[in-house]
Amino acid sequence: MVAERVRSGVEEAHEMHRMTAWMASRLGVGGVCGAVLVAAMVTAGCGRPAPRVVEEVSIPFADASDQQWVVAYADRNPYESVVQYVPAGQSIDRWQEMVLVHGFHGLENSSSPKILMGELEAKYRRDCRDVQWTPIESGAADAAYEVVHSGCTEDQPTFEIGRFTVSDAYLYQVRYRTKASSMSPVDRDRWMRALAQAGVVSALAR
Repeated sequence: MVAERVRSGVEEAHEMHRMTAWMASRLGVGGVCGAVLVAAMVTAGCGRPAPRVVEEVSIPFADASDQQWVVAYADRNPYESVVQYVPAGQSIDRWQEMVLVHGFHGLENSSSPKILMGELEAKYRRDCRDVQWTPIESGAADAAYEVVHSGCTEDQPTFEIGRFTVSDAYLYQVRYRTKASSMSPVDRDRWMRALAQAGVVSALAR
Protein backbone atom coordinates (compact mmCIF):
# COMPACT_ATOMS: atom_id res chain seq x y z
CA MET A 1 0.00 0.00 0.00
CA VAL A 2 2.78 2.44 0.91
CA ALA A 3 4.71 1.49 -2.23
CA GLU A 4 1.58 2.09 -4.33
CA ARG A 5 1.12 5.58 -2.86
CA VAL A 6 4.76 6.48 -3.41
CA ARG A 7 4.67 5.18 -6.97
CA SER A 8 1.50 7.17 -7.72
CA GLY A 9 3.01 10.37 -6.36
CA VAL A 10 6.25 9.87 -8.25
CA GLU A 11 4.38 9.17 -11.50
CA GLU A 12 2.35 12.37 -11.16
CA ALA A 13 5.48 14.37 -10.31
CA HIS A 14 7.14 12.98 -13.43
CA GLU A 15 4.08 13.86 -15.50
CA MET A 16 4.11 17.45 -14.22
CA HIS A 17 7.86 17.63 -14.86
CA ARG A 18 7.40 16.47 -18.46
CA MET A 19 4.60 18.94 -19.13
CA THR A 20 6.51 21.83 -17.54
CA ALA A 21 9.65 20.94 -19.48
CA TRP A 22 7.64 20.80 -22.70
CA MET A 23 6.10 24.22 -22.01
CA ALA A 24 9.52 25.58 -21.07
CA SER A 25 10.81 24.57 -24.48
CA ARG A 26 7.84 26.31 -26.12
CA LEU A 27 8.57 29.46 -24.10
CA GLY A 28 12.15 29.41 -25.33
CA VAL A 29 13.47 29.25 -21.78
CA GLY A 30 16.89 27.68 -21.50
CA GLY A 31 19.99 27.47 -19.36
CA VAL A 32 19.62 28.39 -15.71
CA CYS A 33 16.16 29.89 -16.21
CA GLY A 34 14.95 26.74 -17.92
CA ALA A 35 16.29 24.61 -15.09
CA VAL A 36 14.52 26.81 -12.55
CA LEU A 37 11.25 26.61 -14.46
CA VAL A 38 11.39 22.84 -14.74
CA ALA A 39 12.59 22.15 -11.21
CA ALA A 40 10.68 24.74 -9.21
CA MET A 41 8.25 26.38 -11.66
CA VAL A 42 9.81 29.79 -11.02
CA THR A 43 11.11 32.04 -13.79
CA ALA A 44 11.71 35.30 -11.96
CA GLY A 45 14.69 37.18 -13.30
CA CYS A 46 14.61 35.47 -16.68
CA GLY A 47 13.83 38.62 -18.59
CA ARG A 48 10.13 38.00 -19.15
CA PRO A 49 7.78 40.83 -18.07
CA ALA A 50 5.29 39.77 -15.43
CA PRO A 51 1.58 39.97 -16.30
CA ARG A 52 -0.31 42.92 -14.85
CA VAL A 53 -3.25 40.79 -13.82
CA VAL A 54 -3.76 37.77 -11.56
CA GLU A 55 -6.02 35.17 -13.10
CA GLU A 56 -7.86 32.09 -11.91
CA VAL A 57 -9.72 29.50 -13.94
CA SER A 58 -13.18 28.72 -12.58
CA ILE A 59 -14.38 25.18 -13.31
CA PRO A 60 -18.06 24.17 -12.88
CA PHE A 61 -17.32 20.91 -11.06
CA ALA A 62 -20.95 20.46 -10.03
CA ASP A 63 -21.92 20.13 -13.70
CA ALA A 64 -19.40 17.33 -14.28
CA SER A 65 -19.30 15.29 -11.10
CA ASP A 66 -21.40 14.43 -8.06
CA GLN A 67 -18.26 14.42 -5.91
CA GLN A 68 -16.85 17.33 -3.93
CA TRP A 69 -13.58 18.56 -5.46
CA VAL A 70 -10.80 20.14 -3.41
CA VAL A 71 -7.45 21.76 -4.14
CA ALA A 72 -4.68 19.20 -3.66
CA TYR A 73 -1.81 21.44 -4.78
CA ALA A 74 -1.40 25.04 -5.92
CA ASP A 75 1.57 27.23 -6.79
CA ARG A 76 1.87 30.58 -8.50
CA ASN A 77 4.53 33.05 -9.48
CA PRO A 78 4.35 36.02 -11.87
CA TYR A 79 5.07 33.78 -14.86
CA GLU A 80 3.32 30.50 -14.22
CA SER A 81 0.47 29.04 -12.20
CA VAL A 82 -0.61 25.50 -11.45
CA VAL A 83 -3.62 24.17 -9.53
CA GLN A 84 -4.50 20.51 -9.08
CA TYR A 85 -7.93 19.39 -7.91
CA VAL A 86 -8.96 15.93 -6.70
CA PRO A 87 -12.19 14.53 -5.27
CA ALA A 88 -12.47 14.81 -1.48
CA GLY A 89 -10.77 11.81 0.12
CA GLN A 90 -8.10 11.60 -2.59
CA SER A 91 -4.75 13.38 -2.55
CA ILE A 92 -1.88 14.45 -4.79
CA ASP A 93 -0.08 11.17 -4.14
CA ARG A 94 -3.13 8.91 -4.14
CA TRP A 95 -5.75 9.79 -6.71
CA GLN A 96 -8.03 8.18 -9.26
CA GLU A 97 -9.31 11.40 -10.83
CA MET A 98 -7.63 14.78 -11.17
CA VAL A 99 -8.16 18.15 -12.80
CA LEU A 100 -5.01 20.11 -13.59
CA VAL A 101 -5.00 23.79 -14.54
CA HIS A 102 -1.63 24.99 -15.84
CA GLY A 103 -1.16 28.58 -16.98
CA PHE A 104 1.85 30.04 -18.76
CA HIS A 105 2.55 33.73 -19.26
CA GLY A 106 4.51 34.27 -22.46
CA LEU A 107 2.73 31.88 -24.83
CA GLU A 108 -0.55 33.78 -25.14
CA ASN A 109 0.88 35.97 -27.94
CA SER A 110 3.58 33.71 -29.38
CA SER A 111 1.70 30.49 -30.06
CA SER A 112 -1.84 29.17 -30.44
CA PRO A 113 -3.96 26.40 -28.91
CA LYS A 114 -4.08 24.60 -32.26
CA ILE A 115 -0.29 24.54 -32.59
CA LEU A 116 0.23 23.41 -29.00
CA MET A 117 -2.38 20.68 -29.34
CA GLY A 118 -0.56 19.33 -32.39
CA GLU A 119 2.74 19.35 -30.55
CA LEU A 120 1.17 17.64 -27.53
CA GLU A 121 -0.23 14.89 -29.76
CA ALA A 122 3.25 14.29 -31.18
CA LYS A 123 4.67 14.17 -27.66
CA TYR A 124 2.13 11.57 -26.52
CA ARG A 125 2.73 9.43 -29.59
CA ARG A 126 6.48 9.59 -28.99
CA ASP A 127 6.46 8.88 -25.24
CA CYS A 128 3.42 6.63 -24.68
CA ARG A 129 2.09 3.27 -25.84
CA ASP A 130 -1.13 2.47 -27.71
CA VAL A 131 -2.09 6.13 -27.99
CA GLN A 132 -5.62 6.90 -29.15
CA TRP A 133 -5.79 10.63 -29.86
CA THR A 134 -9.00 12.40 -30.85
CA PRO A 135 -9.10 16.13 -31.63
CA ILE A 136 -12.43 17.59 -30.52
CA GLU A 137 -12.14 21.27 -31.31
CA SER A 138 -9.48 23.42 -32.94
CA GLY A 139 -9.97 27.17 -33.11
CA ALA A 140 -7.99 30.37 -32.84
CA ALA A 141 -8.52 30.76 -29.08
CA ASP A 142 -9.51 27.24 -27.99
CA ALA A 143 -8.54 23.68 -28.80
CA ALA A 144 -9.79 20.48 -27.15
CA TYR A 145 -8.69 16.88 -27.33
CA GLU A 146 -9.20 13.41 -25.89
CA VAL A 147 -6.39 10.92 -25.38
CA VAL A 148 -6.08 7.47 -23.86
CA HIS A 149 -2.93 5.38 -23.64
CA SER A 150 -1.66 2.19 -22.02
CA GLY A 151 1.26 3.88 -20.26
CA CYS A 152 4.16 6.23 -20.89
CA THR A 153 7.81 6.17 -19.96
CA GLU A 154 6.99 7.40 -16.45
CA ASP A 155 3.19 7.41 -16.37
CA GLN A 156 0.59 4.70 -15.94
CA PRO A 157 -2.41 4.19 -18.27
CA THR A 158 -4.63 7.25 -18.26
CA PHE A 159 -7.73 8.63 -19.95
CA GLU A 160 -7.55 12.38 -20.44
CA ILE A 161 -9.76 15.16 -21.77
CA GLY A 162 -7.98 18.48 -22.20
CA ARG A 163 -8.41 21.99 -23.47
CA PHE A 164 -6.03 24.79 -24.41
CA THR A 165 -7.39 28.30 -24.10
CA VAL A 166 -5.95 31.81 -24.30
CA SER A 167 -6.66 34.78 -22.03
CA ASP A 168 -5.22 38.28 -22.05
CA ALA A 169 -2.26 37.25 -19.89
CA TYR A 170 -1.87 33.46 -20.06
CA LEU A 171 -2.18 30.40 -22.21
CA TYR A 172 -3.89 27.66 -20.20
CA GLN A 173 -4.05 23.93 -20.39
CA VAL A 174 -7.03 22.57 -18.44
CA ARG A 175 -7.34 18.81 -18.30
CA TYR A 176 -9.30 16.07 -16.59
CA ARG A 177 -7.43 12.83 -15.98
CA THR A 178 -8.64 9.46 -14.73
CA LYS A 179 -6.72 6.24 -14.20
CA ALA A 180 -9.59 4.34 -15.80
CA SER A 181 -9.03 3.12 -19.35
CA SER A 182 -12.34 4.55 -20.57
CA MET A 183 -15.31 6.70 -19.57
CA SER A 184 -19.01 6.28 -20.01
CA PRO A 185 -20.51 8.50 -22.72
CA VAL A 186 -22.51 10.37 -20.06
CA ASP A 187 -19.47 11.12 -17.88
CA ARG A 188 -17.38 12.06 -20.90
CA ASP A 189 -19.99 14.53 -22.12
CA ARG A 190 -20.33 16.07 -18.66
CA TRP A 191 -16.59 16.68 -18.39
CA MET A 192 -16.40 17.98 -21.95
CA ARG A 193 -19.07 20.56 -21.13
CA ALA A 194 -17.42 21.48 -17.84
CA LEU A 195 -14.03 22.11 -19.45
CA ALA A 196 -15.66 24.06 -22.27
CA GLN A 197 -17.45 26.25 -19.71
CA ALA A 198 -14.36 26.84 -17.58
CA GLY A 199 -13.87 30.59 -17.40
CA VAL A 200 -11.02 32.93 -16.52
CA VAL A 201 -11.56 35.33 -13.62
CA SER A 202 -8.99 38.12 -13.48
CA ALA A 203 -7.97 40.92 -11.13
CA LEU A 204 -5.25 43.55 -11.22
CA ALA A 205 -1.95 42.36 -9.76
CA ARG A 206 -0.85 44.14 -6.60
